[in-house]
Amino acid sequence: MDEPGPFSLLGMEPRAAFPIMVASGAFMGLVAAMRFVSSGRYTAPAALGLTFGGIPGVLGLSKTSFWYTEVSLTVLVGKASTTS
Repeated sequence: MDEPGPFSLLGMEPRAAFPIMVASGAFMGLVAAMRFVSSGRYTAPAALGLTFGGIPGVLGLSKTSFWYTEVSLTVLVGKASTTS
């Protein structure tokens, strides 16, 4: 049973309310970002460096997490003990 939230108390299905809430948050963030960028109170090279530097970090993290789910703990412990 779904927990009663503000939208379900108004008679709206929670599964229908979730995309509406996510979209409203995304549009609100877009408007706030546009105002921040137009004010010029940031350093563009630093922002681009963080943006492009984060892409390999996210991809590497997703690949690493997949690898850890596929490898058993005994294999990891065995490799760690032979390399030390």
